[in-house]
Amino acid sequence: MDETDRPQPAAQHVLPSLSFVAASSVPQENPFNHNLFLQQQVFADKSNRLLNLIKNTKSLLEEVRETNATKPWQTYYPSAQVPSVTAAISASNNPLRRSTSFHPEDDSDRSSPLQQRLQRSFTSAPGSPQNVHASVDTPPAGRLFELNVLKLDLKVGNYAKDNDALLRGLERNTIAHLLDGRIQQSVKHLDNLYQRVSDKSSKVLITGDLNAGKSTLVNALMQRTILPIDQQPCTSLFCEVLDAQENEGQEAVHAIKDASTYNREDPNTFTVVDMRHLEKFMNDVIDGYEDYAQLKVYCTDRRLVNDSLLHNGVVDIALIDSPGLNRDSVKTTALFARQQEIDVVVFVVSAENHFTLSGKEFLWNAANEKTHIFIVVNRFDSIRDKERCKRVILDQIKQLSAKTYEDADELVHFVSAGSCLPEIIQGGELPADFLRLEECLRSFVLEKRCKSKLAPAKVYLENILSDVSVLSESNRQMAADELAKVRLELERGRPEYQETLVRREIVLEKVDRLAEETCNLVDAMTREKLSNSVDDIENAVSALVPWNGLLHVWQYSNDLRYVMADLFVDRVKSCEAEAKEKTKITVNDIHNLADDASPVSQSDALSLFTKADPSRITTGRLKDELSLEFTDVFEIQDKLGMASVSLGAVTMFSSKALGYKSLIHSLFDITNTVGVSNVRRWAVPVVTAAGLGLLIYIAADMKHALARKTARKLRAHIREGTIVHDEAMRIAKDCRRVFKSNAWEIQNRFQREIEAHERRRAEQEKAAKDGEQAVVYFGKVFEKADELARWVAAVEVEVEERKVKV
Repeated sequence: MDETDRPQPAAQHVLPSLSFVAASSVPQENPFNHNLFLQQQVFADKSNRLLNLIKNTKSLLEEVRETNATKPWQTYYPSAQVPSVTAAISASNNPLRRSTSFHPEDDSDRSSPLQQRLQRSFTSAPGSPQNVHASVDTPPAGRLFELNVLKLDLKVGNYAKDNDALLRGLERNTIAHLLDGRIQQSVKHLDNLYQRVSDKSSKVLITGDLNAGKSTLVNALMQRTILPIDQQPCTSLFCEVLDAQENEGQEAVHAIKDASTYNREDPNTFTVVDMRHLEKFMNDVIDGYEDYAQLKVYCTDRRLVNDSLLHNGVVDIALIDSPGLNRDSVKTTALFARQQEIDVVVFVVSAENHFTLSGKEFLWNAANEKTHIFIVVNRFDSIRDKERCKRVILDQIKQLSAKTYEDADELVHFVSAGSCLPEIIQGGELPADFLRLEECLRSFVLEKRCKSKLAPAKVYLENILSDVSVLSESNRQMAADELAKVRLELERGRPEYQETLVRREIVLEKVDRLAEETCNLVDAMTREKLSNSVDDIENAVSALVPWNGLLHVWQYSNDLRYVMADLFVDRVKSCEAEAKEKTKITVNDIHNLADDASPVSQSDALSLFTKADPSRITTGRLKDELSLEFTDVFEIQDKLGMASVSLGAVTMFSSKALGYKSLIHSLFDITNTVGVSNVRRWAVPVVTAAGLGLLIYIAADMKHALARKTARKLRAHIREGTIVHDEAMRIAKDCRRVFKSNAWEIQNRFQREIEAHERRRAEQEKAAKDGEQAVVYFGKVFEKADELARWVAAVEVEVEERKVKV
């Protein structure tokens, strides 16, 4: 623990020096009084030390709460991992024993205060008193570890038997929030505890079940009939009986509506009640005619200082009579809360009824800080089998408060307060058992004030520090386990992350190569098929387009154009279909490369292909190129070319065979022989016959001539133009678009996977950093709580007080 966190010297918390002031005014020759003042001097010193420890414990709890609100980790409720907690606490060192002189004896075999507290908590049942000498037993597997002050109790109705199951059913953050509320309540209780210890007076709460004789006991102790008593319950609000010296020697009854605003010197804060009419006033309160929360009764005790509890001359004492525990839930809840402000609890139990359930719950709740309870068994004279009654009640006390049972001779008294009232004894001697009760109560409140007033504070500090130690160690162990788990996940995730990076590069490279190869193959296949698609197209068209005669030659020509263009479009579509099929296969191969368990369907893979559109592949321009011309009908150029070739061949043959001169002489000889007139007469029929033959030939060959001419135009347009290139580029571009889309999808998937790895690693690294800080933080909290517990253990409150030798 840092120097700034160590408990400060006791001189920083100085109580009013009762010993100095009183010793200067009280004759020293009175051994009893002088012994009391020496005890008060010891009491003041121990009070200052406890006040300092209360402040440091409160600071520690506030630090835990602040950490819950500002740090990334929370303080969670411990859950059954007890062996690791106890092992860590058992292994903790004890620096204070080497540096202080609180324990002069050799304590090398003694366990630390926190370990003793943990041992007690292991062997104690929920809500039962704790055994100081209990051994460490491992709780059942899976059972939530039992805390003391910070225990979360969710028992409601039928669920009261299984509080652990209720806690396991809640979310972790919900339990942490509930635990934070318990810590906040403990901080408030420490404030009350600080005020209680620093208050030089002592408050004695007289409580018990309904109609147990609490008011009767107060009257018997005061030897005055101050509070009204009846066979029916007549105390419905807290009645605080004080010495009249605190009210300037004046007896009075102040009825208070708001205790927080009460000021004895301000009449506006209370209502004065005539002490003679106190019983009527109490009945009005019971009947609901008056609404008050508390009574302060200032009265005079005319007995000697050595006999009076209120007027003892040393310490201001307040006797607080309370409503019965089982009167109603509101009064019972107020009583449970009020006991936290009380120094000494005097529990009145009826010898006829023993301890009821409400009485047991009250004592279990008070056991969080009050190990010693002063118990009065009233109406004992009405019991016939007194020994059996004592045995049964003592057995119950043993289960409720072990410390009280150990000191039963001084703390448990069997009396009949009703027979000790002044109107009963009428100046006679009090019964011996009641005198013994008065002597023990006076000794417990005055002479053993360290035990009665400081021991509850010490016990509460021990309990709360034990709980903080359990919380811190269990949370440190939880943080250490989670840190080890996170580090293991980081180590396991690093190769996977690197493998993902490498696999992404390899897969994307293979995808690009496979896509490029497929696109090149589709491009080459499209160019080849479209270039060869018009080689024999005129033969295919002849069977598709009907010839209706010369009168329909123009219609035939148009039909040829459309059919040839459509055939080319069909070839383009065929290339598209084959490209799509290859694309589909390649897409599946791409997803197989990426280990994708759900590759895209064919429709998804080909959805990026552009739809078939004849106008997009220049069909309109192609039909214009194939439009009918006059020369296409007669094929004149072809015929002239053929005639010229034939004439040239005949001339060449004749010139070779006969010679030019011989050929010319032969023609003149034929003309002279036949005669010019005959030649003229036969020339017209011959020419006419030749012309008719030519027309018949042209008409007969017109169908094929048109097909051949249109096919030549189509081949010339396709081979000499850019249509094949354009269509091949378009189809290949569509393929690339599909491959690019799938490659981009795969790349995005890899990117998402990598980003998920990186986010997970960032979260794990943050969790590891937070875990390291949490381990260190909770370790420091445990060390602080352990050292504070050692300082608390060093405050001896149950040793016998020093007495003056007479």
